[in-house]
This record gives sequence, structure tokens and C-alpha cells, in this order.
Amino acid sequence: ENRFMNTDQVWRVVETVKDHVGENQKILAIKSTVPIGTTREVQKYLDNSGKNIIVVSNPEFLVEGRAVEDTKRPDRVIVGREIYHSDIVEKVFDELYLPFLRRGGRVSYMNPSSAELAKLAANAYLAMRISFINEVANFAEVVNADIDEVRSGMGSDRRIGMHYLYPGQGYGGSCFPKDLPTLIAQIKMEGLDSWVLEGAYERNEAQKKVLSEKVVKKFGGGLGDGLTNFKFGLWGLAFKADTDDIRESPAITAIKILTDLGAKIVAYDPSAGDNARRELRSLIDNGKLEITDRQYDVAIGSDALIISTEWDRFRSPDFDLLKRELNWPVIFDGRNLYNPETMEAKGFDYYSIGRRQITQKR
Repeated sequence: ENRFMNTDQVWRVVETVKDHVGENQKILAIKSTVPIGTTREVQKYLDNSGKNIIVVSNPEFLVEGRAVEDTKRPDRVIVGREIYHSDIVEKVFDELYLPFLRRGGRVSYMNPSSAELAKLAANAYLAMRISFINEVANFAEVVNADIDEVRSGMGSDRRIGMHYLYPGQGYGGSCFPKDLPTLIAQIKMEGLDSWVLEGAYERNEAQKKVLSEKVVKKFGGGLGDGLTNFKFGLWGLAFKADTDDIRESPAITAIKILTDLGAKIVAYDPSAGDNARRELRSLIDNGKLEITDRQYDVAIGSDALIISTEWDRFRSPDFDLLKRELNWPVIFDGRNLYNPETMEAKGFDYYSIGRRQITQKR
């Protein structure tokens, strides 16, 4: 699927700058992640408009949930400028970023297309790591391996490390889901293949359904059998903890799959509830979904608990309370928050990603 990212807002800003900038020379820095070639397109447009503006690519590398910290202590700063603008641009950006690079590091200068590709390639690589470990995790389940042990063995190699090697329901948010297809599309436009990137994208789309498939296998027998008369509690609506962002969230995918099969969902998230209410209003109005502001209300009368986001408050829950309130002591954990042996000792059926699945004998 070739889904180019929408750059309308970038161009609206460019128009605003063009209409209000004075005659003195200015520098316009594009912080947004954009398709390769955008900076040069903007430069050409402003040149043709007779504006004395130098356009540079200065992509941000902020992580949702820790943007302020990343701004104050960036691990790298990239500025893409044309070589004939080097003197003025480097003088300005060296001075601009000096207060934020006192612990080391420097501004890396390159041409605009290199800066744009560096940002897209970085996000694509991280997305690929997530898709890779998810594919390995799915295999680990069927060969009696433990993905946590596999990760430890892999990550101890300093060439690999542990970052973004966390199995789960796939990535979401505002960056990876648009950046990867954009890069794929631009590669194909040049007549080249993008097998690795396309594989990562397709793995992620499939991974978003993995936890729902576990639920259906447990309670419905198969995706075609339906889940009418079943009710499930769900913890987590945001695509990751410490944000209210539900864009491309695997939790939203799971809700839509399970409600389409007839199930009712009662969901809770510490921050993303209001956004989910707006996004899923039709399901709420049809009585298929309830979003509560009380964490343990999701368990009352539910047939199982589903965990989709790794919020800290979900890491050490009141298991005795959950066991009392759930119709069945069953947890589907899309974030591998708990130890399977611990859950087995507590009497839960426990289904996670890439590890031994716990089904109690009753």
C-alpha cells in the first residue's frame, strides 16, 4: 500500500511565511518529517515568489511521551542545506543549538535530501526492528521458545542492543505508520524494489490482529464463529504509554475486530479515553463499547481482560480483585507485562506474545 504522507499543513505554513516575511534574508527550517525533495520544492517555490528565504531541513527526532527531554538533550541534530548556503546556515544553527549540546555532540550538516532521508530511514529502521522481533516472537510460541530469553541473547550483542526489540501488537502512532509507506512509495517511484520495508509494513498490519486472534481462538473457536454474548475488559487505548495518542493504535484495531464479531468491550485508559470516545462514537452509541474512567470497572462481569498499552499502573494490578470480578480468570497480554509462571501460580489463563501460553486445568 503506497500511502504518501499529507504535507498540506507544511505548505500552509510556507504560504503564511511567504505572505508575511519582510525583505531581510530569513531562514525557514522545516522540522516536520516530509517526503524526500520537499525542502528543495519549497526553496524553488519561494525563490519563484521573489522571497529572500533560505530553506533548510532540520528534522526533529522527538519521542512521544518524552519530547521536552529530547528537545533539551538531543542525541543528534541534523541540518540539511545547500552547499552554497553553508556559511550563513552553519553560523546560525551552531549558535542556535550550542546551549543544547553542551554535554557533547554537534550539528551534522548535509544536503536537504540527505537530511530528509536520514529522518525517514531512521523511523523505517526502528519500525523494522519492531516487526522483526514480532515475527520472531510468533515463531517462538510454536517452537516452545521464550521471546524474552531470545531478546536477551540478541540484545547482549552490542551491535544489536535491546532498543525497539519489544514484542507486542505492533507499532502505532503518528510517525511509523505514515513514514514507512511514504519511503516505500518514493523508492518504487524511482523504479526500485522495497522488499524489506514492505515486509516490515505487512508484518505490522498482521501483528495488530494477533491478540484478537488469541481471544477468538479461546472464546469463539475461529474468526468466523462470532463472539456474540461475550464481554471483554480492555486496559489501554493509546498506542503507547505516557500519551493520549490513539492514531493507528493496535487497541483500536482490536476493538473493531472483536465488536464486529459481536463482542461488547469495556475499556479504560488513563489519558486516551476522550480521544477514543470521539473516534469510536458509533460503537458507543450502538452499545458495543463503553469507555470508563475507573480502571477496575472493565473487569466487572467480563469474560476476560485484554491489555493493549504498557501503562505503569497496569504492571502491578490487584490480581485478587480481577479474579473476583472477571467471569473467568483469563488475561490476554499484548505487552508481556507479567511473568507466565507467576500468572500460572495465581490461577490465571494467561496469553502473551512469544512466550508459553498458560491454560489452567479445571
